[in-house]
Parts: sequence; C-alpha cells; structure tokens
Amino acid sequence: MEKRVSHATVLLRQKAEEQLRKKQSDKSSNLTASTGIFHNVSDHLKSIHELEVHQIELEMQNEELRLAIDKATTATTLYDFSPAGYFTLERDGTISEMNLNGAKMLGKDRSKLVNSNFKQFVSPDTLQEFRDFKKKAIETNIKQICEVKLVLC
Repeated sequence: MEKRVSHATVLLRQKAEEQLRKKQSDKSSNLTASTGIFHNVSDHLKSIHELEVHQIELEMQNEELRLAIDKATTATTLYDFSPAGYFTLERDGTISEMNLNGAKMLGKDRSKLVNSNFKQFVSPDTLQEFRDFKKKAIETNIKQICEVKLVLC
C-alpha cells in the first residue's frame, strides 16, 4: 500500500535532513561498536539517524506553531481593540461574534449580546439598508460591510 506524502512534509523532511547533516559535520565523533554489543551496527545507525531527523522535524514544527500562535494572538488583539465595532452575523441576523468596541457601542457585555439578533439594535431609519446588506451577503456569499445607526435597547 503506497503512502501519500504532502509536499510540505517532503520539504520539512529535507530541511531536517540538511540540519542533521550540518550537526553531524560539526561534530566529528567516531562511533565504534564491538560485535558483541550490536548485531547490526548499520541498522542501529539508521535508526539513530531517523530519530534525530524526526526530532529536528518536531523542533521545526514547534517553531512554526509558535509563530502561528503569535500571529493569531496579534490578529485577535487587533480585532478586539480596534476603534471600530465589528460584528459577525449569521444568516438570520444573530450575532455570533463581535469585538470589544462593538459590544461597547451596544452598551452591553459581549456575553449578553452573542446569540441575540442584531436587527433589534438597528435604528428604524437605517433598517432597510441593513436588510439590503443582509440580502446581498446571503445571495453573494461574500463578506459585506454595512454602516447603520444603532439604537440602544
């Protein structure tokens, strides 16, 4: 049974092999083994090589994960502390997410606003604009932006 390997996995393996070669060339250590200790020195050396490569792969993946977490944290911070109010709505207008300024604009805690209908906060004179925005977002399935006047409930 043939195992499919992604291009990213192959690249990761190549990078790990390269780093291991550099490490091994930096260390000029001689391995000797007596015939009574290892049945097959070559197999053991291959196993050690594989373990070292996997260790380097894990270290590289760990670094990539750390960088991804840093980026996600930065993005979340930028979203949460943006001076504009941002709301993510479901098709029916229910609020699924919002940033801190969005909740502040509505004068309530975020936890109390999630799962409530955004339409109740839209002023009557911009309600049609909100309905048109929602219709366009649903029909095109593309993120839309809408500015409306809000009424605090």
